[in-house]
Amino acid sequence: MPSGNSTGRCFIACRARALSGNVKLLLLDEPFEGLAPTVVQELFTVFDQLRQEVSIIIVEHNLDLVLALADRVFALERGAVFHTGPAQPLLTDLNYRKQILWL
Repeated sequence: MPSGNSTGRCFIACRARALSGNVKLLLLDEPFEGLAPTVVQELFTVFDQLRQEVSIIIVEHNLDLVLALADRVFALERGAVFHTGPAQPLLTDLNYRKQILWL
């Protein structure tokens, strides 16, 4: 992010950059890692808005955050997909989450 700008202005700039040109897919690797909770919330809001306009693939360990953003989940273990399906049941049904993800 550019230095000297507020977090909100940086996110607006990032969003504008993401949507400039003919962007169809964003790949995000650990986008929430190491951020303050208020910044995470702002970034979540930006991604939630962006996902209405472009496809986003997020690799993330913060399960609740990513499940709240996701339509579909691809869970991997040691590089192999072991589960695919809608995100909503994993977000709302903790017994199902334990069954599928062992968490």
